[in-house]
Amino acid sequence: MGTFAGVSDIIKTNDIPTTIKEFARDNELPLKELDFSIAFESDPYESKQMGKVTKNWQIKIMRKALREYQHHPIMRVTPNRENPLICELTFLTQSKFDLNDPNLLKSVVAEIRKVLAYNHIVFGIISYPELEKIAQQIVDIGRMSHTSVKEPALIFPIARGRLRKNGKDSKTEYHFETYNTAGQIDEKGNIDYSKKNFTQHVEDGQLIVTYYRALKGSPGVLPDGKLTPQYVGQTKDTFPFHSVTSRLSVVDRPDRIEVYARQEGFFCVDNNGNADIKDNVTIDGAVDLAVTGDIYFKEDARDVIINHQGVSKDAVGAGRTVQGKNVQIKGNIASNAKVAGENVEIEGTIHRSATIEADEKVSLTLGSGTVRADVVHCDSFQQGTIYARQVFIKQHILNATIYCEEINHHGTMRNAEVFFSGNSAHLGHMVGDENSVHADPTLVPAVNEVLEGYKATMEKDRERMTELSKQARRISSELQKDRSRLEMAMRTVKECKAAGRKIPPSSIAVIQSVRDKKTELEAIVTETETLKVDFAKTEKLYDRIIKTSKEANLFIEAAEEGNRIRFYGITQTKHLNRFEIPIMICVEEGKDEIKVQRQ
Repeated sequence: MGTFAGVSDIIKTNDIPTTIKEFARDNELPLKELDFSIAFESDPYESKQMGKVTKNWQIKIMRKALREYQHHPIMRVTPNRENPLICELTFLTQSKFDLNDPNLLKSVVAEIRKVLAYNHIVFGIISYPELEKIAQQIVDIGRMSHTSVKEPALIFPIARGRLRKNGKDSKTEYHFETYNTAGQIDEKGNIDYSKKNFTQHVEDGQLIVTYYRALKGSPGVLPDGKLTPQYVGQTKDTFPFHSVTSRLSVVDRPDRIEVYARQEGFFCVDNNGNADIKDNVTIDGAVDLAVTGDIYFKEDARDVIINHQGVSKDAVGAGRTVQGKNVQIKGNIASNAKVAGENVEIEGTIHRSATIEADEKVSLTLGSGTVRADVVHCDSFQQGTIYARQVFIKQHILNATIYCEEINHHGTMRNAEVFFSGNSAHLGHMVGDENSVHADPTLVPAVNEVLEGYKATMEKDRERMTELSKQARRISSELQKDRSRLEMAMRTVKECKAAGRKIPPSSIAVIQSVRDKKTELEAIVTETETLKVDFAKTEKLYDRIIKTSKEANLFIEAAEEGNRIRFYGITQTKHLNRFEIPIMICVEEGKDEIKVQRQ
């Protein structure tokens, strides 16, 4: 054994577990006999070498048996199951404290800080006053008898990470209509707009152009210091003008450059990138400022309204993106365009390569492309894919794939695939023999992601319970072996007290070792019980989703022969006969068969 018998000198570290392990190895000491205290703790900082946020600590290492007051808190820190940005402190109420400690509250705060430091929880830790409030609750529990404490554990949010903030690429935004088909090419090859009602007419003081610089963004940080890299904005679009005349004003702000008109007139840009305002305008070459439609932002809600009814050009051009809160578009959506908002409403055709996304609801007349939303309403939908919780389609579905929990469709469907996970689906007339319907939660991406999350959680809990079981068996075996040593140590203590002699440290160490093992065993039992409850809850949630799909009812208004129906867990694929009346399809209870019945 080594010569260490008391308290170490100050040790500097940014990895406390490794430091204590190395100290135990160098001094030939059992790791479980050592404890530590924090003398200094730095603010968190990003370490390029470690690739994460960390802290520097100055600690002292000591023997547990030589501590002045014997506190035995059982605490652990884990990420919140639903939000990994939140770190929680779990305190087991079977923990023991030395109530003779005159500074018990400060001692409990110190124990909490030690648990955080040992587990490298370095970012977003709650303030010291909040730590004291948690410590006070723990002290109050410690002063109560264990029989009067009903809860096996207390859980406290102890740290919160930071969400990743992606950067943004640079872009140029023009605050006026940017195309006009009325211009004529003159004999010199110029386009003369001087006598036309050119839409680039600007007023004095009008904001004409905003150039947004690329934003770097900031990485996400978990409480344990792990970084989630952000997207770093790129300079993909440079400032559009080579020069501007005195008739324009340029305002340089931290994140953008704004260009204002200083007089009324016609704003124009020549082929060399020189911007100016003129009374009578002749512009060299064609003009295409690549913005698609008038955009109005309501100051209270930042809504976007684009009205291109009766205009031959698309309301949202090829490759363009329109984003806002409530987006209303009357006009067509071109190829590879993207429209996103909280609610999106489009009256017009949509190219099959376009993307429409909404946090809440999408309403379309002639739907197409890729559509993602909580609720989707369409007059009809063709040549595209829908991902939603609820889908409502009034008329036809053609060459489309739909993933949802529930669907309500009236009209015809041809060459369509529907995947649903809810307890019911209503479909119209299946035309042709190339339609298929699947009542299967594992084939609906959003629902399957939830199922996979439940499975991962259950597997993690199962592995942890297996590990705890092994630890419990090991500790029980050690306690069995320690029985004779404990009896001898207790007898020695009794004799020494009777004779007024000093109790040997070895006897104290044996007794303390047995107490620590019993405390550890109690903590394992409590954690195992908590994990069993959590496992059962997660399993119930998983089974509920599966059961819903197995017991689903599919209503079809009419169908032609050959269309296919499948249910989760049923090996049989049902090929429909011709039906001209409404039918209901489900899995026959207690059988591995799909049942079709008239309505």
